[in-house]
Amino acid sequence: MLKNSNWYLQGYCTTRNDFRIFSISNMSSLETQNETFIPREFDYESMDFYFRTDRKKITLKLRIDESLRELMTEFCGEDKIEDLGDNKYIAYFPFVEDDYMYKMILQFGEKCECLEPENIRSEIVRRIRNMLNVYINPH
Repeated sequence: MLKNSNWYLQGYCTTRNDFRIFSISNMSSLETQNETFIPREFDYESMDFYFRTDRKKITLKLRIDESLRELMTEFCGEDKIEDLGDNKYIAYFPFVEDDYMYKMILQFGEKCECLEPENIRSEIVRRIRNMLNVYINPH
């Protein structure tokens, strides 16, 4: 899974006898084994560890360029992407209102437009204006 711009592997740890999340960037010497395993039941909702919070999770409606489609599919899931034609898509993006998530949306630049909700769109506009002001009126 892709979370916070990093890839992770959800797997069962035989040492701890429990499911764990492993950072792929920390893996170095993987080997294929001939051992087999019995699949265990798993609650897939538990993989969404960024959103395990008391803060309210909302869904943004984003209009995105085709160049962001694959990345947005990783964040949102294939079922949350709609084709608009003309190389544009609608993505229903999970969002917790914090500085990290605003920065994530802003990094997509002109390839992504927040359509809804209006309060999030307004905050993105405010942040863009503040950033532009730094360059227009340098101190």
